This record gives sequence, C-alpha cells and structure tokens, in this order.
Amino acid sequence: MVTIIFIILFYLGLNYMATVPSTSWNSLFDDHTRDASRILSGHTFIDGEHPIDPISDIPITEVNASLYG
Repeated sequence: MVTIIFIILFYLGLNYMATVPSTSWNSLFDDHTRDASRILSGHTFIDGEHPIDPISDIPITEVNASLYG
C-alpha cells in the first residue's frame, strides 16, 4: 500500500516538474506565435496573413434558428 502511494506521488511530482508554471510566459507563447506588429502594419496585411476576428456574441435568435431549424 505504501509503495502504491509512493508511486502515485512520484508520478505526480514528475508531471509537475515537466510542465511549465501557469504564470510562465512559455505557457502563452511558443515558436509559432508571432508579434501582432509583424502581421499588422497599419491596416495592410503582410504575407497575406489576417488576424483572427474578435469574439462577439451571437444573438440567441440566430443560435436557435441554426440549432432547431
């Protein structure tokens, strides 16, 4: 029984050591993220890249119409 508890605690400890802390910038950015100033220069887009549209609320009537016909 003690061996099983030790194995579980050891496994959890290894997982905590392998992941970055939630306050780390590495959890938000990686090699594939780009600076917005590189993509946007005024209102023109570089390399045909477009930013993601901002999130907006969809009216409930539109949601109901698409879900329930």
